[in-house]
Order: sequence, then C-alpha cells, then structure tokens
Amino acid sequence: MHLRGRAGEKPRASVALLLSLPALLFDNAGLPARMKTRTYLFLMAAAILIPVVLAFWIGVSMLLDWERESRIRRVQETARATALVVDREIAVA
Repeated sequence: MHLRGRAGEKPRASVALLLSLPALLFDNAGLPARMKTRTYLFLMAAAILIPVVLAFWIGVSMLLDWERESRIRRVQETARATALVVDREIAVA
C-alpha cells in the first residue's frame, strides 16, 4: 500500500492517526496507556457505531434487493397474464 500521495507529499492526517493508534493505546511495555477522556469516548463511539452502521447497510441492501426482485416477479406475472388474454382473444377470433 502506498502511504504517500504524490512524490514528496506528507502522509494525510488520517493515515498518520491510524499508524499512531497503537502508540496511543499502549505504552512501551505493552500495558494500556492512560487515555484522555475525549480519546476514550471517541473509541467507544466508534466501537458502537461501526457495527451498527455496517448492520444497517447490509439490512438496507438486502431490503432493496428483495424489493427489486419482487417488482420483477410482479412484472413477469402481469406479462404472462396479458399474453394469456391475448392468446385467448386470438383463438376466439
């Protein structure tokens, strides 16, 4: 993975934050470091929101697929019914 943008450009702040995250959470001995309340709340909110957003996204995606398939089935049934009516009219005539 290419961490720098263009030649000579500094890494973006988000990449730098992700790379420094282990240093924020643990001290040199591998023990949990003391975090600021803001950092703790941010991590807790992220730990809650990421799975919720992911589950929501999957659920909405499944619902949209189901709706699309239902509409396609309904159009196919209407087309079959119309074809039967037309065939009967042709047979009678």
